[in-house]
Amino acid sequence: MTRASRRMALWGLVALLPAAALAQPVPLTLADATARAIERLPEVAIQRDAVTIAAQGETRAEAAYDSVLRIDSRVRTRTDPTNTLFVGAPEGALAPRTNSLQGSVAWSRLFESGATVTGTASTSLEKTNGLFFLLTPAYFTAVGVELRQPLMAGRRIDPQRRALKVSALDVSRSRAALQHLVAETVAAVERAYWAVQATSEDVRIRERSLALAEAQRDDTAVRIQAGIAAEAELAAPQAEIARRRADLVRAHDEAGRADIALRQLVAGTADSPAWTMAFDLVDEPPAAVAMEAVDALVKEALSRRPELTDVDAARQIAELDTALARERDRTQLDLVAAYNLRGLAGSENPDLFVPFPGGTVTVPDGLLGGYDDSLQNLFTHRFSDVYVGVSMALPIGRRAAKADVVVATLVERRTALLRDQVAQRIATEVRTAAAVLGAARERLDAAIALESASNDLLVAEQARFETGQSSNFFVLTRQTELAQAALSLTAARIEVARASTELLRATGRLLERRGITLDAPAPAGTPPGGPTARDMPDLSHAKPAALASTTDRTIAQGAWPVAPKGTAR
Repeated sequence: MTRASRRMALWGLVALLPAAALAQPVPLTLADATARAIERLPEVAIQRDAVTIAAQGETRAEAAYDSVLRIDSRVRTRTDPTNTLFVGAPEGALAPRTNSLQGSVAWSRLFESGATVTGTASTSLEKTNGLFFLLTPAYFTAVGVELRQPLMAGRRIDPQRRALKVSALDVSRSRAALQHLVAETVAAVERAYWAVQATSEDVRIRERSLALAEAQRDDTAVRIQAGIAAEAELAAPQAEIARRRADLVRAHDEAGRADIALRQLVAGTADSPAWTMAFDLVDEPPAAVAMEAVDALVKEALSRRPELTDVDAARQIAELDTALARERDRTQLDLVAAYNLRGLAGSENPDLFVPFPGGTVTVPDGLLGGYDDSLQNLFTHRFSDVYVGVSMALPIGRRAAKADVVVATLVERRTALLRDQVAQRIATEVRTAAAVLGAARERLDAAIALESASNDLLVAEQARFETGQSSNFFVLTRQTELAQAALSLTAARIEVARASTELLRATGRLLERRGITLDAPAPAGTPPGGPTARDMPDLSHAKPAALASTTDRTIAQGAWPVAPKGTAR
């Protein structure tokens, strides 16, 4: 079938297209149609965004291990009510007043072992009119670090680690869903592409069959004028012409429907130029290739299909939930250790009152001084606080934790059964696709032989008709048989192409064979204009092995091709 005949048979007869657009058809290869569909279909864009969202969820989960720095500062004045004999308030006051300037810094971080480390540093300046305070103003300084490490519950897994692992699995599931959607899109485009090819060939065959019937009618009319044939002989070709015209109308209708189905995939939007653009489908159905053993195909499908990746991720999430539920059922036992240093220095209180008759108070020289002396007391470890211990929390009853364990265990069991169900469905799809492809090959061989034999019969019948040994009925019958054989051959060739696509889809090979890969992009946090998620895949199109007319192209986030070679927009 030539390009010109295909162009006349299909695109010249689709009434939906304006005449101006039909003037210069744009070549459209199968790979170009696939690229257009992946670029424009909203479903693919939505799923790509879902991968980005999942990747950002992983980043959010990692934020649980970010350090937290807290800085506080305040100016404070206070008078505390006291219920004691030694109030130390100046004359006329109920209690002493303290004015202070305080500042503190605290740093904390959660580690993936479940340990929490907290470091603190503080300083303050206090002035008071109390009579029992040794120093005023007084400079207080302190630094310390505390470690809390779970020993039982929370040691193996905790909500933060569970969230981090689940977010990574969510990314894997989103990527698997995207891979599945792209594979289904590619398969749908190929089915639609070959459907257009088939209906185009049907139109061409029926036009040729109609032309043969009209030629037979004209030849009969000449014979009638020459007195060789009776006028009744003209009824048969005229009736056959009417029938074949009706068949041609139906073929045009089917071609129009197939054209709309393909344009729906490559257009993507209601206002796309692809709806009014004339295309010339240039690729022919590929030749049938040798098929591997069915058991090997099933084994490969079980290792490739993204549906199993999704189920496996769901099973791992269920296992994490079970482990976390069991962890909550354990006793909470934490190791706690801390090391703190403090410093103090200041000026002797001039209003210091000694309530004991004859008593004197001497302030140690190490406490006299300013802020630097307080720091010196701190760094020389004069006031240290070190402790190591354990903290235990024993839940009584544990009914909630036990219920969570039962539920999580059943969910985990359900995901295991679901995986078996999905694997069974995939194995059935592969075996069915292999059987369909085998039968399609056999039908193709039979159709080739039938078309050749029908053509020979028509030639012989026309020769007998020329010598008066046959009639219009038999010639028209041979023409119909040849048309049906040609239609069967076209259907068989398209069926082999469709069955090959379905087998590739069922085994998970389709994207690899078509040169479409899902590659990991740049890490999260890439500046605007580039990928925005660490595990956001790109869709890269390499040259398909079966379509030599396709050039290399890359479909990446934010930089998808506008008009691949061989297409027009």
